Amino acid sequence: MPGLTTHEAHGQALVLPGAQPPTPAGVKQQPLREGRPAATARPPGTRAASPPSTRSAVARTVIGAPLFHSGHSGRFVIERVDETSFGGRLRVEGTQISDPGSACAVELGMSEPVALTYLGAPQGMPRYQLAAPICPMVFDVLEGAVLVANHEETCTFSAADCQGRIGGLWGPQAQGLIAQAKDIERRRSREERNLRDKFRSLLKRLSGNEQREAAAEQAGFSSEREMLCRDYADEVSHGFCAERVTSARVTAVEARLAVTPEKKTARP
Repeated sequence: MPGLTTHEAHGQALVLPGAQPPTPAGVKQQPLREGRPAATARPPGTRAASPPSTRSAVARTVIGAPLFHSGHSGRFVIERVDETSFGGRLRVEGTQISDPGSACAVELGMSEPVALTYLGAPQGMPRYQLAAPICPMVFDVLEGAVLVANHEETCTFSAADCQGRIGGLWGPQAQGLIAQAKDIERRRSREERNLRDKFRSLLKRLSGNEQREAAAEQAGFSSEREMLCRDYADEVSHGFCAERVTSARVTAVEARLAVTPEKKTARP
């Protein structure tokens, strides 16, 4: 089988030893379906961020469901370890460092899942990190998918002579999504309207550089979404990636809106 490593030729990726360290001392794991932002001081006149609207669906749609990078490569499975902690089994597919024309793959957590460390919800969605120093993937949990925000993020496994991209959306394969295309498009249209409304409300609470920076960030959202989703398998046929990324953006804007005080109106 041309282009494959010895391990791949035998139908098995290289599994690195010591890839699943224990949870760091003092770190308390949190259930995915109960992820909440860490408590922080809030400015006067603000309220605590509401939990993401998809939180109740997280356990049902993510735990135990195989997720694939851009819907077609690698494999990521989140498993429940006990009542308060979770682990992940990750397969990263990529190319050899010494020979970029040859494919390779590395698997983490095959003997037992690698611990997931809860990082709060800085964007309104539960955020976790794979506790593997060799590939510390940080991701936000969406409904039916997980998002590694940096599209170009990679993991390099020097001992295995392998590197692969992990950035972007990990979700279902395309076969099961095409039949849902109409529903996905309806949800995306609804979420885009919601995003416009929420963002207008946020802009009214900002001023100066903050307002200009937020407006520039929002203006670039469509192109960033295109970059994130252009490699998702058969995206043009179902639109799943664009819909999930849009939903994540709505949640992030809601989270910022919830902790941004309204402007004080001048008394007559």
